[in-house]
Amino acid sequence: MRPFVGLSSLALSLAGCAAGAIKTPANCPSRFVAEEIQNSMNHGLAGDQLNLNSTLTGIQALRGWMDLTWDADGIRKQKRCAMSLVPDVSDGTKVMIAAANHCLPEVPENSGSVVESKVHVYFRDGYIPISIDIHNLDKVLKMGQLINKFLVPLIPDAQLASWLPDYAASNCTSWTSDFRQGSAQDTKTACFSRTDLRIIDASVIETGTKQLELYKAALTELKRIRGASLADLPNELRLGIQLLWRSTNTEDIRKRNLRAFAYLSNVQYCAATSIPPPESIAKENEIFFVLDGKKMFCNMSAQNRDMFFKLSSTDAEFDRLKAIQNDDKTPLLELRNRHIGCDIPPSGWAEEMSSCQLISPTRGFFTKWVRDGLANFQLLGESERKGLTPDDYFNVVSPSHKSAADVGVHFFRLASNTERVAPAGGYLSAFLFDYLPSKNFFQFQKGDSGSVLNIFSGYPVAVLSTINGEPTSGGATVTPLPEPAEDAPTPSRVSSTCR
Repeated sequence: MRPFVGLSSLALSLAGCAAGAIKTPANCPSRFVAEEIQNSMNHGLAGDQLNLNSTLTGIQALRGWMDLTWDADGIRKQKRCAMSLVPDVSDGTKVMIAAANHCLPEVPENSGSVVESKVHVYFRDGYIPISIDIHNLDKVLKMGQLINKFLVPLIPDAQLASWLPDYAASNCTSWTSDFRQGSAQDTKTACFSRTDLRIIDASVIETGTKQLELYKAALTELKRIRGASLADLPNELRLGIQLLWRSTNTEDIRKRNLRAFAYLSNVQYCAATSIPPPESIAKENEIFFVLDGKKMFCNMSAQNRDMFFKLSSTDAEFDRLKAIQNDDKTPLLELRNRHIGCDIPPSGWAEEMSSCQLISPTRGFFTKWVRDGLANFQLLGESERKGLTPDDYFNVVSPSHKSAADVGVHFFRLASNTERVAPAGGYLSAFLFDYLPSKNFFQFQKGDSGSVLNIFSGYPVAVLSTINGEPTSGGATVTPLPEPAEDAPTPSRVSSTCR
């Protein structure tokens, strides 16, 4: 399935779940991340800012499932994936959701089908069904179909590979083959990919009185236990998490792609006989200039080009994109650096970065705090560790498979559950480890791509992509979910293992 292709090598995918301790009881809330960047949503194409004075804190998160329902050729279709939900600090109307890429449906660009979105939030041993609106989901999906239709056929697969949606799975398959040369016979290898991680912005639009009352109760419970969550991260980790989340946010990806495509159809660009190569570019960023010089958007009919931008953007965005396309005054190289870019702007992170500008620092963060995370965690001072131990550093949240009726999402501490972890110096955008299914710690299977790897006891950094090299694409079986209990659980039901 190819729901989306992006100019970024972080091609569109979603991820989802939070973190916790080993086999935490179902009523232990999980920890997640809250990004408190002022006006982080609804910015213009060139106006987004990364506020270095903002604070990322570990907070309790709601968890459960996300269902997407749509019509395709007269057939009603539905997918379900594990997800985690972080409500805003006010009334919880605005939320951030982590869910799996493979929950995204393939909706043709000319389809009028509306994708209905609902989350099922775990609370009191059941699930609250809450209708949500995912910001610009229709535009994200249609952009993906248009890219597949107009661009993918025009570039050799070898060049396109690193920004196709299946890039993460193909890398994990290759890396798993190498990694398993040292694996014990009965183990399986899980590959969690950074390039599969996505965070999406949504709003609660539920109108049911009972559902909203339960949701409000769940938010109240979160606030009651919020004091037990992590304090601010060490500064370097805080900045790195901001970069990682910005690079995996679906709205940011869509806007970055639109700016890049507008440059690639600029009047000066289309009239140029040749496009000078960048003076300095790291090898890992070369993919961002695969399109440069191909003139694909220039060769599109004006009708198709306008259709591409109209279906992928809001009205206000469309006007700004047209301004980029028609800019015949700004020097061409300046336009390229501004909208595709590679060199980090002189102002640092204050301006919204392009995909090319994001990948190097994001990859560096992943390498240091995930691939070599435990070693660097040991170097932190006691105050910076916030009371965590190495056993707390890595956590996985995954659907449970203890029985056919079990629809829970469970927490696992990675320490002591793994047989072998990928060595340092290995994989730049994935985290691999071996596990023994017979120990019943992990029972990964198809549809578990909502499982997330977390660091520092709650910050998602990668999503499950393959098991033994086989993709976990698809969605979980859509089965009825139990409703929450009418009364709040007694204090004795809350395990002391909850942080």
